[in-house]
Amino acid sequence: MKPGIPLHIHFGRAPHDAVTKIRALTEQYRPALLVIDTLFKVAKVKDSSAYNEVQDALDELLALSRELGCFVMLVHHSPKGSDDRDPIDAPLGSTSIAGMADVLLHLTRSRDGRRVLSAAYRAGAGKDLDETVVILNESTGVVELGPTKLVADEQAVGDAILRFLVEQTEPVGEPAIGEHVGGRRQLRGKSLGRLVDCKRVIRTGPGTRGKPFLYELNRIDPDDPVRKMITEATSTSVKLTAMLNSPGIGEEGKANLREYLDRKQKEGRR
Repeated sequence: MKPGIPLHIHFGRAPHDAVTKIRALTEQYRPALLVIDTLFKVAKVKDSSAYNEVQDALDELLALSRELGCFVMLVHHSPKGSDDRDPIDAPLGSTSIAGMADVLLHLTRSRDGRRVLSAAYRAGAGKDLDETVVILNESTGVVELGPTKLVADEQAVGDAILRFLVEQTEPVGEPAIGEHVGGRRQLRGKSLGRLVDCKRVIRTGPGTRGKPFLYELNRIDPDDPVRKMITEATSTSVKLTAMLNSPGIGEEGKANLREYLDRKQKEGRR
């Protein structure tokens, strides 16, 4: 919120004629945004699941938006266990709540404590927002959108895979990784593929029945010129050994290359 913009807040119990008083204040101040928290503290209904009753209560509030050009945000709850629901199906109570909204914002908390936001728009009103992690910028105090939940999950699984591989002295297969990391197999597969593509993990083996892929951490310094030579090499160990005489490789790079070749020799996979 920009400095200098007035902010009017009402605390306490909503009066019986809350909608009438809200309308009067809206006409007086002409706000751009009206937030009501929570919906049914203001919209008095006997049964929140009754379609017609809820629709009539909502219509009084939404009329403010239509008639006075004010964006009305209604804060509501979703039932327990609804974190994986589509935003359209998330509101607690009558389906008329979703049916009358131009956009539904669904904020959930994942098991690891992350806040995740998704949005569903009325047809033609806007573009839906995929599940996206919400981040608090500690330096500014501003809430920001982070990566999508899918990308964040892949990153989290990738980090767990790297932590596991750094402790391994020999290449391991996907079953061993899965037993340690857990999670969905499909997600682990995508994370492994991403780590291989960015050269942080080395994949060996034909990947056939009885001879599966094996994975190990790429322990060569990412900034060392020998890294690309090793991870992309398809030549014999004799050619790799010849790299030791390359003038472009420093002493640390040569040491890393010797370690790599010694390990492959011990594994019998040169």
